Amino acid sequence: MANTFAQRWNDDQVPNPDVSSSSWTAPGHDVPTISTALTASNAGTHHVQTLRTAGCSYVPSTNVVKGVGVNLPSMTYSHYPYAPRGETTILAALVRAINTAQNFIYVEDQYGIFVEDIKDALASALDPPGFQKLIVVQQDIHQSDAGKAGCAASHYAMWKTLEAAHPGKVQLHTRSDGAYTHSKTWVFDDALFVTGSANINRRSYTHDAELDVAVVDAATTTSADGVSVGTFVHDARLAMWAEHTGLSVSSLRGMTIKEAAAAFDSSASRVVRRIVLNSNDDDMPDLALCERSDPDGRRC
Repeated sequence: MANTFAQRWNDDQVPNPDVSSSSWTAPGHDVPTISTALTASNAGTHHVQTLRTAGCSYVPSTNVVKGVGVNLPSMTYSHYPYAPRGETTILAALVRAINTAQNFIYVEDQYGIFVEDIKDALASALDPPGFQKLIVVQQDIHQSDAGKAGCAASHYAMWKTLEAAHPGKVQLHTRSDGAYTHSKTWVFDDALFVTGSANINRRSYTHDAELDVAVVDAATTTSADGVSVGTFVHDARLAMWAEHTGLSVSSLRGMTIKEAAAAFDSSASRVVRRIVLNSNDDDMPDLALCERSDPDGRRC
């Protein structure tokens, strides 16, 4: 992970128009990479994989408002030097994890806007009768910078058909206490934990420089559903759900997935509220506007 940061930091290409090229390439700017490896004596029970996004081409820009960014064609890069063909291992890992999930998927995300690969995989995962829940906690799209760029339409396109096709299986929530949801985290069946910098949008999965980690714990415990799960992943999910439901970790530990999912909607919980998808957001011009600020970096 440290070497990924070092590769990006040591890249001579200036990351955005607000950074001085002379300071970015000045002597002493670069940092060394790390070659230390874990040994059997200090290795833990967690298997960790580093996942990245690097577009096969990249155009730096300033902040985007209503789909309009300040791009500098003179600063267009053909690729990152450390990923000459681009890299989309975050997207590939998430699609594979979704395709193998059997019981539930939990997501925390800042945006949650349309990504065809993710939407199609989720649709397939939700189909089997035994799959219980897709629970998403995210920032209200209308209270985010993506909403200002017309991306409420993209958000609607991402979730509405999933919700309509699988009644009772899809729960979309946002914080009701003013807390801003900025995390980008996935939990699959309490077996795999993925977190990092990548949001659910095309920029994060195909274009921008992003870094996630995927964690599987060899140490296991038995969940309230009677399933053997990863201890770290299970404990992490319970801690997040305690924050969102107002219940204690010990209380949630004794609940099945369906029982705990119901706690998100209980009258006792005033921490989160349901997101009600509004057909007014089903706006094709706004969807096209959003796509201008959410490029697919695989198209080079």
